[in-house]
Amino acid sequence: MGTDNQYLEIDPNTGELKVKARIDRDNGVTFLDDLTLTVTDLAGHSASVNLNVTVLDINDNAPECTQTVFKVNITEGEPDGLVATLSCYDNDSGDNRNFVLSITDGDDLNYFNLVGLEVHAVSSTIDYESIDTSVPYIVTLGAVDQPTTEAAKTGAVTIIAQILPVNEFDPTWVSPAPAGGQFPDVTIPEAAVTTSIVTYNATDDDDGDHGKVTYSVTSATTAEGSDASSLFLVDPIVGSLWMTATPDADTETGGTSRYDVIISAKDGGERSIQATQTIHVTNTNDNPPTIWASVFHHDIPEDTAIGDIVFTLEVKDIDLDTVTSSVTEGADLFSFDGTSVTTTGILDFESVRCHTIVISASDGLHDVNVTLTINVTDVNDNSPEVTLHSSVSIPEELPVGTVIGGVYDVIDKDDDDSFSFAVSGSHSQYVEIDSSTGELKVKARIDRDGSSGVTVLDDLTLTVTDLAGHSSSANLNISVLDVNDNAPECSQTLFKVNITEGEPDGLVATLSCYDNDSGDNGNFVLSITDGDDLNYFNLVGLEVHAASSTIDYESIDSFCSLHRHIQPQNEHSPVWTTPQVFISGSFPDLTLPEDTQVGSDVVKVTAVDDDAGEDGDVIYEITSVTDETGVDRSSLFFLDKSTGLLKTSGVLDRDLATGGVEYFEIAVKASDQGTTPNSIATNLKLTLTGVNDNAPVFRNVAAEVTVNETVSPGTDIYKLEAEDYDGDSVDFQIRGGSAILFQVVGSDLRLLQELDYETQHCHTVVFSATDGTYTANVSLTINVGNVVDEEPVITLIPPLVLLEELPVGMGVGGFLSVEDPDEGDSLTYSISGTGSDYFTIDSSTGAISIAKRIDRDIPGNVTLVDDLTLTVTDSAGLQDSVALNFSVVDLNDNTPVCGVTTGQVTVTENTASGVVLSEITCNDVDSGDFSTVAMSIDSTSDPNGNFQLSGTELISGVNAVDYEARESTDYMLNIKVLAIDNPSGDIQLTATSIVTIKVLPENEHTPAFTSPVLDGSGFFLDVTVSEDITMGTVVAAFNATDGDHGDDGRVVYAVTSIITDSGAQVPGTFTIGASSGELRVSGQLDADAVTGGVNYYVVNITATDAGSSPRSTHGALRVYVTGSNDNPPVWNITVLEVDVYENASVGQDVVSLMADDVDGDIVTFSTSDTKFKVDGSMLKVDQQLDFEQERCHAVIISATDGTYTVNQTVVVHVLNSNDKTPVVTVTKVIYIPEEIPVGTDVARGYIVSDADEGDTLTYSLQGADSGLLAINSSTGEITLKEALDYENLASVNLDVVLLVGDLDGHVATQALDIVVMDVNDNTPVFSKAVHSVSVAENSTGETLLLTLTATDADSGTNGQFTFNISDGNNDGLFRLDGDDLYVQVVDYESASSIDFTYSLTVTAVDHAADARTGVTVVIVEIYPENEFAPVWSSPSVDGAGHFPGVTVDEDVSPDYDVVTVTATDADLGEDGEVTYSITSVVSGTAKMCTTSRVMNS
Repeated sequence: MGTDNQYLEIDPNTGELKVKARIDRDNGVTFLDDLTLTVTDLAGHSASVNLNVTVLDINDNAPECTQTVFKVNITEGEPDGLVATLSCYDNDSGDNRNFVLSITDGDDLNYFNLVGLEVHAVSSTIDYESIDTSVPYIVTLGAVDQPTTEAAKTGAVTIIAQILPVNEFDPTWVSPAPAGGQFPDVTIPEAAVTTSIVTYNATDDDDGDHGKVTYSVTSATTAEGSDASSLFLVDPIVGSLWMTATPDADTETGGTSRYDVIISAKDGGERSIQATQTIHVTNTNDNPPTIWASVFHHDIPEDTAIGDIVFTLEVKDIDLDTVTSSVTEGADLFSFDGTSVTTTGILDFESVRCHTIVISASDGLHDVNVTLTINVTDVNDNSPEVTLHSSVSIPEELPVGTVIGGVYDVIDKDDDDSFSFAVSGSHSQYVEIDSSTGELKVKARIDRDGSSGVTVLDDLTLTVTDLAGHSSSANLNISVLDVNDNAPECSQTLFKVNITEGEPDGLVATLSCYDNDSGDNGNFVLSITDGDDLNYFNLVGLEVHAASSTIDYESIDSFCSLHRHIQPQNEHSPVWTTPQVFISGSFPDLTLPEDTQVGSDVVKVTAVDDDAGEDGDVIYEITSVTDETGVDRSSLFFLDKSTGLLKTSGVLDRDLATGGVEYFEIAVKASDQGTTPNSIATNLKLTLTGVNDNAPVFRNVAAEVTVNETVSPGTDIYKLEAEDYDGDSVDFQIRGGSAILFQVVGSDLRLLQELDYETQHCHTVVFSATDGTYTANVSLTINVGNVVDEEPVITLIPPLVLLEELPVGMGVGGFLSVEDPDEGDSLTYSISGTGSDYFTIDSSTGAISIAKRIDRDIPGNVTLVDDLTLTVTDSAGLQDSVALNFSVVDLNDNTPVCGVTTGQVTVTENTASGVVLSEITCNDVDSGDFSTVAMSIDSTSDPNGNFQLSGTELISGVNAVDYEARESTDYMLNIKVLAIDNPSGDIQLTATSIVTIKVLPENEHTPAFTSPVLDGSGFFLDVTVSEDITMGTVVAAFNATDGDHGDDGRVVYAVTSIITDSGAQVPGTFTIGASSGELRVSGQLDADAVTGGVNYYVVNITATDAGSSPRSTHGALRVYVTGSNDNPPVWNITVLEVDVYENASVGQDVVSLMADDVDGDIVTFSTSDTKFKVDGSMLKVDQQLDFEQERCHAVIISATDGTYTVNQTVVVHVLNSNDKTPVVTVTKVIYIPEEIPVGTDVARGYIVSDADEGDTLTYSLQGADSGLLAINSSTGEITLKEALDYENLASVNLDVVLLVGDLDGHVATQALDIVVMDVNDNTPVFSKAVHSVSVAENSTGETLLLTLTATDADSGTNGQFTFNISDGNNDGLFRLDGDDLYVQVVDYESASSIDFTYSLTVTAVDHAADARTGVTVVIVEIYPENEFAPVWSSPSVDGAGHFPGVTVDEDVSPDYDVVTVTATDADLGEDGEVTYSITSVVSGTAKMCTTSRVMNS
């Protein structure tokens, strides 16, 4: 029993112990001590004992290196240095693990040495050329351990060194030999080059790739410095220089007289030399002259002077031939001196607007033409011409701003000229002109009437100036026509006359009247219009006669009604009635609960006013509402203005903490509604009483608190705070299930039971605060604070086993667990005991790792680590400990050691099977199966079976090595030989030996063409090229492959011969790149038989490898040559100028196009002109032409055969046709004042344009109102045909349509915007000419006498008027309020001088600028009031009212005059006439006497 029983087993019958599994001390199994032997007898009695078996170390491991093969490159001559660093070890213990490194084989030339574990190369002494570089330089290193008693073991490392050369020599030019970096110059003609220009040869003294020279063109520049690299190529192997295009000596066509080509020769090691080849190109005459101009069309003004330059041309011949030039068309007006085209005649825009000039140039061989076109532009060189109309008149009193039309016309021969207009002279005060449009307008009132009237505007000069400053003037003469704008007037408008009834008829008044108008307008007729219902008056001329004899005073209504109107006076102020007002003037204070609802009644205030009517009607208002701090609170209350009921209009609040107030000061006012209102104001103090309307509010409540789990029950853990804005007392309670853990005592939260963090981390407690009516809730989270109070617990997880040779630092675990009930507790780990040296432990995490090597094979037999204690301590110092007891398991940790005799091994491809290449010996210091070694070749290193083992010999295999298949491994093979110990066991160690073999080639393959492919007759697939193919163009690319590698497989191409279809040899026509296989054209091809051309060429191609015994293959390519389009078309057209009418339809033919092509190619025509198009061989109109916009077009037409394009200019002259409809544009509203005389010109509110030059227009009018106007059919001037009366028009916007037609019947219609303007031509008219009213004297206040009515037939402000008292109100007793006439208190007696009658003249003046006035007379008769009593004047009376006594004799006779009494009365009229009577006569005896009488006189 025990963990070590995996290694041992026991026979249950004999008790024999045997090894059950491999015990490898080097893998750590040094002891088998966890092993219990139990012996049981038949009766079942048993005894047990612990076995302890020590495992001894042996030298069973050879030294090993982590890398056993190093491949290094070492360059000859470099400084000595490190090439490899070894990492070697021995898994044994003690002296068995020590080893010594040394170079054991291969370094015959002493190129390497060892410094510790570093391998250094003595590179400075290595000479590439002195050694055999066909195979690597292979060195073997041995690592031998140093056991004290046992045989040493060896590990091996192989260094495979590839010695690299240094490129020591530059290439050297052989031919041609340059001098000073310059090859000898060569010269070529300006024609196709059919052979290579130069062939270069250079050598290099280096061997191998460093000695192989290739050629390239580094750069090529022209004499002008331009890059010409694309024009040259050089065969990289042969060195022949070719041109890829025909040379050109003419710089104007991109050519040059010289090329400087830098040729480079470079070896395989990047060393190179350069030299410059200068190539001169000779010139030939191969280019026609050219005529160049920056523009081919000009617009020039008609005033261009003779001799002015209109075009500048450049005539050149890039071959420098002599060129002659001339004007072949247009010579009548233009000349050409070889550079400049100048005018020789006068240009005239009005005569010819387009000119075509053809310039010809010839070099004696080639002729060229160029067509130029000129548009002559108009010059503003004519003054405007002003034509006055024969008779111009305007009516007086036109409104300011009225347009005066039909005065003049302006023309200017210059196109598109514009004018500025001005008027001057003394009469310019009446007329102004729009400087841009020339429109005349009335500037100020023109009044024909009176001594200063204006009858004609003749001091008025019109000046018209065009854009060029040319001007013309004309004196305007505008007659002013009379308008009936004045009403007849009379010098006296009111006559007061007295007529006695029954008197003879006679004159009562003579009138003096006049009318300021002229002619019939100044004549007037007098008539009686109102008031003479009884026909008492008649008119005789200007005399008014009365028929007095027929007047009967008594039959006339001599009574007047007296109307009285009493005006009230606001004499009383309102007086408060409720609530009762204190002596201080304020209302009694009121109180109001703060929870009063919005809209509730507060108090009703009332006031009375002793005035009647509106003066006594009282309304109420709040003037201010403030709280005790003075803040405006008027939004909280509303006072009904009619009833005086005060209501709340906002939420009230008494609580100061919530923004409430204690009281309000409310200022109220009561006002009557008089014109000048009286009012009374007072204050009301309204105090709020508090109610419980606020819930308690928690204060300073924390979201959470922490209470440690160790806090004792009964501890107060939190203080609650709450506030009640109403001042109510607040009680706290716990709500919910938390009451079993907590309770509230007063405002303290107290713990009832102990808390446990491990059971529950937090508690949520809900509190309530109540004032008896309202309750507020709040929650508090109580976090339980964790306290460390539990011990950690260690639990072992068996078995406790360790493998030997675990790396230092490797973690071990899985054999124990640690738990601590305290959450978040921190633990500290430590180990102790003698076994603790093998381990380290992380004090924080408890992670255990290997601290030093545990080797079961090391003397001392570390098979068990049992003196080891693990201790775990928590943050509170609580701890737990446990003893650890590890068993160490042995491993097969010794690898076989092989000694390999390799040397420099080579094998030629295709070598026969069985050839011995090397011998290998291996041994394993382990014993038993661990020491048994079996060798084999790792199939991954020899997948093709090229090698095999025969005993300890490495021999060639059945499958021969193929050199070409080893290209990826640089033709080297590294064969891996495996030596495996314990071949039949489960645990095996393997040693590896590397045999490096260099594979040598054999030239076994002949090149074969892969592209293009040969047919059975030895020909490649035919190719076809055009005769104009560019030299240097690749016509075919040949590719031949050779199965060999290296020089045996490198293919070189060559052209062996070139034969035409006629059998002629034509060497140099084609060349092939020796290495690229590209077949290029190197001579001029020609397919035309008449020029010696051919149908095809046969090019013979050879592909040869570069082996020491070269192999080659051949093929022939037939190159067919086709004719090319190498001649441009030639124009064959005789008509170069054509005329086309502007109304030509789109698609109409213009001119037929013809061109020849000597190559027989199809010629197509095209043009980019937007107005024309080409349809086949016909030039056609493509867009509508416009003579007025453009009168000639230079159409450039291209003729192309697909390759070449030649242009020809055709000039198309556009002829005029009447194809445009006139265009009418309304420029403004035409305003026509009413009442202007018939025949008056109306302002022209439109313009007419006609794009057709010289067209004649006819004007007419249509529309419902067109009969009111007349239009001149030729000029378009509009005049008034019928009189206009604004007031009688159905609409002031006239329905008039203008029709304008041209000669070809094109008609434009346009509605005109004509508005009739109201003129103040109507005088306000009163409803009566005379108004008669009466009023009693001493009437109270003002009395309304009369409401006047009048009408004005005009509109707008012209029809609006104002009444005024213009005469008769000398005492200021009368007043107009609008149309109401009022009188003040009058005194009858004071009006005696005016016969108790006031005569008022009232005018109605309209609001027009030229105001008209209507007149009415108001006669106001004053009625008396008997206001005075008679007063005795004689005899005088005493205080008692008695006359003095009179004594009369008793015998006086009847009719005796006793006394004369007189009395006076201050009243006038009948009220002041006194009559006398005796009311009683009493005797001394008191008897009535009736015999007396009084005489009134």
